[in-house]
Amino acid sequence: MSLDSGSGPAVTFGLFDWVDSDGVREPGQLYRERLDLLVDAEFQGFDIYHLAEHHSTPLGLVPSPSVFLAAAAMRTTRIRLCPLVYVLPLYQPTRLAEEIAMLDQLSGGRLEIGFGKGGNPYELLAYGIERGDAQRRYDEVLDSVMRTLESGTIDAPGTTADGTELPIRTRQAPYPPLWYPSSNPQSVPLLGKRGINTILGFSFRSPTIEVTRLRRDEYFDAVADAPRRRGDGGVLRAVHHIVATPRRRPFHRAAGLRPRHRRGPRDRRLSRHRTGAAHRNAAGIRMQPLRRRIRIRLAELRGGTLVARTIR
Repeated sequence: MSLDSGSGPAVTFGLFDWVDSDGVREPGQLYRERLDLLVDAEFQGFDIYHLAEHHSTPLGLVPSPSVFLAAAAMRTTRIRLCPLVYVLPLYQPTRLAEEIAMLDQLSGGRLEIGFGKGGNPYELLAYGIERGDAQRRYDEVLDSVMRTLESGTIDAPGTTADGTELPIRTRQAPYPPLWYPSSNPQSVPLLGKRGINTILGFSFRSPTIEVTRLRRDEYFDAVADAPRRRGDGGVLRAVHHIVATPRRRPFHRAAGLRPRHRRGPRDRRLSRHRTGAAHRNAAGIRMQPLRRRIRIRLAELRGGTLVARTIR
């Protein structure tokens, strides 16, 4: 679902998700339904699926993005997968580097990786990490993970394991595309120079389109001046907050889908065009007719964000 103006940057569309609890369904059921939703999103042409990491809160039931995305990699074939973000203060760097390499191999090189220090101090406290220590731990883990991914060897100074070759390397060399959310406008050019994707409107409030264009231009000016560039850097902006209920389903409109209610002649024509017999996708997963899948799965989505990334 990429849009290209021909002369300007392309725009790709994706989903940002946090798999929140609804207080009714068991987590296992929510996980299965979310994976079904992801298969549907790929079928509809979405380019990337971003998944948040949360701890000790019903806001997010995915304390380990790698586990969920490994399952997602087995259910999909094209859509890119991105933990957004790995909360680095909670990780041992060598372990995380190995997980990233394994997940990139499992997905066939479709992984993108986001790093952050965690937005809620309460979640870090559950692991015994004080707010004042989060930045230091983030810096240490980030530096070590990046050195390990680039070199392919363990970064553990002062130990006998230091310099040991990793048996697994990422499929994308030297590492998958990077993401870093920032609310600081001054960081946008720096991220552009480093070829790191950045995020605008990471919370529930997105910047105006005018501010987004300004930050986009700053970002790509910096990318053009960068001495070395890896792949497509980009600026992501949340463009739609999803709250799907029986009476209010903006996701359908944003994704170009039709809701169940208010069926008219045009709805019936679209239904005949888009609804077919059950079939199997490229991953061998049996797919129900599209209208039935939308009704059962997309209509039950409680929260999430539709995002658009401008790349060049």
